[in-house]
Amino acid sequence: FSKAQHYPLAIPFAALLAWRGGIRMWAPAAALLAGAAYAFAHIPDDYMPITSFNMVFYKLLPISTQPDKDIYELGFNESFKKYIGTHTYTKGNLMDDLQFRKEIGWRAPTAKVAKFMLTHPRMVWDITIDHLGQAGYTRVENLGNYDPSSGHEPGSHSYTMAAWSSLRRWLYGDRGLLFLCVWMALIVALIRRAGSYRAEAIALAAASIIAYGVGGLGDGLEVTRHLYL
Repeated sequence: FSKAQHYPLAIPFAALLAWRGGIRMWAPAAALLAGAAYAFAHIPDDYMPITSFNMVFYKLLPISTQPDKDIYELGFNESFKKYIGTHTYTKGNLMDDLQFRKEIGWRAPTAKVAKFMLTHPRMVWDITIDHLGQAGYTRVENLGNYDPSSGHEPGSHSYTMAAWSSLRRWLYGDRGLLFLCVWMALIVALIRRAGSYRAEAIALAAASIIAYGVGGLGDGLEVTRHLYL
């Protein structure tokens, strides 16, 4: 069940199967959805609280204009304010404690965090522009290419055969709005020019949006890696 959180990607492709294949493909489409639903339902209980903690305390509350109100709406009380600005791997929090992690899970399940974001579109917009700007880096900033024994500084990157990633970083790094505009323009162009393959184009476009929702709004950490395209 590795990366089972990405299994909602089955939805547009199952719909495409059912649409293109007619009634004879309904059973395979249903099986695809059932398999994805089963895997999604069996994501380990101790994993989802990690993503909720990261989104709530590392992404949403730090940019909230009403943190005192929003922290309660997200299921937490005053005692949790000290975690604002931290993530799962910040030293000093209690996310290694399974009981604390369970508490995060029942206070802020994924559905509650998603509902909060749906009712706070400006915050989602700000996070999206920030995350697409990070996606534009292409290469993860905190991971280098060299063995520690090589003598290079930790985190150093090799630029051998890196022309494409360097160009992409130059174009999109920290330019989330540009990234978003190009992405949406490509979707529109793809669908308009798809001709008899329009259903396939719509499925692909939907998949890209779902993939962003999972990688960009499902967890606030390591966004460059999660959104690598």
